[in-house]
Amino acid sequence: MKQIKLISCLLIFAVSGSNHLWGQEKKNSFAVSGSIAHYIGIEDYDVTPFDGYYAFPISPGAELIYSRQIFPRIELCTGINFQGVSVASNVDISYDYFLRFNYQEISIPLLMRINFPLKAQNKWYFTVGAYQGSQLGIMAEIPLKGGWGKWNDLTPIAGYSNDHLFSDIYLDVGYSKTHSWGDLSIAPFFKYRANPTWLN
Repeated sequence: MKQIKLISCLLIFAVSGSNHLWGQEKKNSFAVSGSIAHYIGIEDYDVTPFDGYYAFPISPGAELIYSRQIFPRIELCTGINFQGVSVASNVDISYDYFLRFNYQEISIPLLMRINFPLKAQNKWYFTVGAYQGSQLGIMAEIPLKGGWGKWNDLTPIAGYSNDHLFSDIYLDVGYSKTHSWGDLSIAPFFKYRANPTWLN
């Protein structure tokens, strides 16, 4: 959590500190985004007898981003991100049970966006940066005869740890179209977990 607080302080300093350098030329903006993500790299087993194992789930999320232009084509961005996660995992409880997990991730992004303007104020853009966050509300489930049941105690799970903090490297390429009511953007993105938690 200290890591998240440090990043937050640096973001506030970087965004607010640029005001006196650029005066009235600076532009501020807010964006509300929705996202769908698919988590890969977490091994799954051949568990076809178990309906609903969701080896390939889609995880929905939402994000609020504040951006500040520091150069004509460059913006610094920060905010808050929330992601719901459903994954299959190779961690087990030493009883030959295979588990699935539901949890949430909350993170703070530190991003730099480079804009490539087009006609009518439309643009392509490229974003790079990092997300610092924590996994919350981790719930494990096991397959039972009548469906999936909650596994209440996580501590017997192989490799369990209280370390829920993570750092993600982030890249996207997006397109933004300007309308009378604002901008509408779409951006396929890629995240790489630089320091996997015990669950990954």
